[in-house]
Order: sequence, then C-alpha cells, then structure tokens
Amino acid sequence: TSLEKAKEHLSTAPNETGENADRLAEQIAKAALNDDETKKE
Repeated sequence: TSLEKAKEHLSTAPNETGENADRLAEQIAKAALNDDETKKE
C-alpha cells in the first residue's frame, strides 16, 4: 500500500532536518487517509 511505501521511505531516508521529517510525516498521513478511502469503497 502507499502507507507501507511511505513508512519504508521514512525508515530509509536520512533524517537531516525537522522540516524534512515533518514533510514525510505529512506524506504518511496523506497516504494513510488514501488507504482508508480505498478500503471504504
């Protein structure tokens, strides 16, 4: 799923700055929402 891919990316991405971490967290949140949307259909 997109959520799993996002988590994978988060674990492999170097955590250089808080800003990058925030952006990744935002992407993961969006991916989680998208996964929820597709499960409802």
